[in-house]
Amino acid sequence: MLVVVIVIALVGLAGILVYIGMTAPDPQQTLQQRLVEYGARETPVTLEEIEMSLPFSQRVVVPLLNSVAQFIARFTPQRSLEAARHNLDLAGNPYNLNASQFWAARAVMAVLLGFLIGLLMNVTHQDMIKAVLFPLLAAALGFFMPT
Repeated sequence: MLVVVIVIALVGLAGILVYIGMTAPDPQQTLQQRLVEYGARETPVTLEEIEMSLPFSQRVVVPLLNSVAQFIARFTPQRSLEAARHNLDLAGNPYNLNASQFWAARAVMAVLLGFLIGLLMNVTHQDMIKAVLFPLLAAALGFFMPT
């Protein structure tokens, strides 16, 4: 029963992540849209209007990911960052991520997945071994799966 709940939760999470990845706007396309919108205006645009015209991900998620990336880059060995940069180059540099941003995304996914599975274990009142072991395994999965 527990395994079925965990599998359903992981499949649901994977589905959500795939949906987010598929619906992410192309940065070049959003730039073109903003330029067309800017050219069509007759009145000058304020700085606040320009900032609020950016999508939520560009205003909040990307700066948050960049700050986490800078923090993580301080503690990550240079060799690991170079290997991640090489792998990102081989993959075609998806979403224009640099190596430190990729490591930050891995860390965020580890924490998020560990927290969600820990919450699931707490809600379903599992015994202590499962309540500790499964979130740790989920966190490890969240960290190592993107590589």
